[in-house]
Amino acid sequence: MVIGALLGTLIWSEQWMNDRDADRFIRILRLLTNLSRLLMPLKAFHVMMKEAEDNVIPGSSISHLQVVDDTIIFLEAKLDYNHNLKILLSCLELFLGLGINYSKSVLIGIGIGDNVSNSLADAFGCCLGLFPLKYLGIPLGISPRKRVVWIKAADDKLLVMESA
Repeated sequence: MVIGALLGTLIWSEQWMNDRDADRFIRILRLLTNLSRLLMPLKAFHVMMKEAEDNVIPGSSISHLQVVDDTIIFLEAKLDYNHNLKILLSCLELFLGLGINYSKSVLIGIGIGDNVSNSLADAFGCCLGLFPLKYLGIPLGISPRKRVVWIKAADDKLLVMESA
């Protein structure tokens, strides 16, 4: 039943987006919008996540963070949940004619063994990452109150401005 709802959503989205003259940026934004739309019902049906109180972030129902083309997906380290996510992403690639570059993607295991992290990374075809991770240029996994975080960010920004 969830798969039927998922396919119905994808087919509807493809009909809505079937614009051959749309440029690549608009198609990527639509892909990411549809990813957000599809993650929510899957979470509700517990296809990809457990109950909110047992969620990756305790007491919350956050499944992903997304800003333009940068996405972080919080997922329990269960093989079937990850398999469902891989199917979802493959369907989006197929229907929208876009590709996800898994070689640029990173999987970070939190509180799980290296063997589990490695098997999940192999299943996605991505590499393993470590904290602190940069998301939108801001390091995650390190206290933002530390001066070294902002000194590095300011130095990077100055380098960009000087080279322009």
